[in-house]
Amino acid sequence: MKISRQFQMAVLAFGLLFFLSCGGGELKINGTEGVVTEVVDGNTVRLRTGLTVDIYGIKDTKHAQEYLEDYVKGQRVVLRVDSRAYKKTYKNSSNTVRAYLKIKGRPGSVAGDMLSGGFAELEIGTMTDSLDSYSSYVNHVRPRRLLTDSELLSSIKPATFLIVVEGADGSEQGGTGFFINENGLALTNNHVLNEYFQQAYVALLGENGQIDKEHVYAVQRILHTVSGDRVDYTIFEVNTNGDEVNYIPLASRHPNDGERIAKLGCPVGQIANFQTGNLSNYLDGYFAHSISSNNGDSGGPVVNFYGEAVGINQSMQFNETLSKMSGSLQKAEGIAYAVDIDVVKQWLDEHNVQYGR
Repeated sequence: MKISRQFQMAVLAFGLLFFLSCGGGELKINGTEGVVTEVVDGNTVRLRTGLTVDIYGIKDTKHAQEYLEDYVKGQRVVLRVDSRAYKKTYKNSSNTVRAYLKIKGRPGSVAGDMLSGGFAELEIGTMTDSLDSYSSYVNHVRPRRLLTDSELLSSIKPATFLIVVEGADGSEQGGTGFFINENGLALTNNHVLNEYFQQAYVALLGENGQIDKEHVYAVQRILHTVSGDRVDYTIFEVNTNGDEVNYIPLASRHPNDGERIAKLGCPVGQIANFQTGNLSNYLDGYFAHSISSNNGDSGGPVVNFYGEAVGINQSMQFNETLSKMSGSLQKAEGIAYAVDIDVVKQWLDEHNVQYGR
């Protein structure tokens, strides 16, 4: 039986159409490997092959971009696609794909490391099946890496603010505070903000020693405030106008005596004064440390070098008991105190108030 040329061409065309409709000629994203040669932005990299990869789960921020430049560029990576992703293949290396990024030979994912280390912000909705495993990864096997001084400052500064309070008598005073969840839950000292305030505002810390005038929010209400002999703190809510804010997670353990810590505050008119020192020892509900503190530092975060709050700075100048313990302010140079964050966590847990961990 002789087959006409027209029939042969028709069969060939049909086969080609069938081949293309079944995804023939396309490459699977899963398992694709390559060396990262370019960081495009805070959630996009390019491989040596030319393939561009949008990374699931993280927002495009300057901090994230710096992390990718420092720790991912030059590494051989393996791509993984979400199981519910609409697109699981690509045609050629000039395409852009969305995938999880894993450095070959290492556990976890790049996004997981960045999120758990505080170097990136979670992009809601970009992960489906992996969100539960990511939460487990962060909460139970969270990798810990000590930050450099500049990394630590970059981590806590966006969550710290200057607070200005007007009292019922019309007088004004200022201090420092910080957010502990994305919805505006915050901490400071009782002598900075207490139940007698008339109105109060917080202003995020900007660049070059200035406040960020674009992000000024009103204090909404006080949840709890304490002014004891040695412990002085206030838990309050800020009206962020629906904005999600950066926050400092609360530490899950006490630092050891002698461990390095840091504080951020607004002393004597300075904005975002960052200093480091050492924790001396824990006492009843508070601890002593070696970072000098001045008027305006009160209520600021004291953090470990994983970027977690271990205390709320409090000045002896406003605590008569602590001042007497140290003899006098002149004799107490180099000695400062902070509220143990565990005291705050205990109240939050007892009242089922959610905070960053």
